[in-house]
Amino acid sequence: MKKPWYYDLLGTAYVRGGMDPATGLDCFGLLLEAYRRKEVPLDLPEFDYEGDWRRRALGYLVDHAPRLFKPAERPFCELDVLVTEPDGENEPLHVSVFVDSAHVLHTTRKTGVHVARVRQLAKTTREVLRAR
Repeated sequence: MKKPWYYDLLGTAYVRGGMDPATGLDCFGLLLEAYRRKEVPLDLPEFDYEGDWRRRALGYLVDHAPRLFKPAERPFCELDVLVTEPDGENEPLHVSVFVDSAHVLHTTRKTGVHVARVRQLAKTTREVLRAR
């Protein structure tokens, strides 16, 4: 059986600001890596992690998402982006990438890159986006 395109990413450490699978990825780095591997151009500028980056994440998403993404409709598909509000915050601060209609490639400080069921993230889901 052929291994999925993301197989070698599983277990990659979570590193804040991480953009290289060899040294670690954060959710933004994982998003970019997924799109790179699937050869889908995604022209997002690098995110600046200095200062109050968690608060500025909302502005970053608002500024760049509309030209690159549109709201996704069910059924969700590979490379759709799940935007969540972790830690009970009321701002979208985390993204995961769909690998099929029910699972996302996700990274956390505790587990690194792993596959999670979408329903496990349902309480914190803000929206699902699809590349334009």
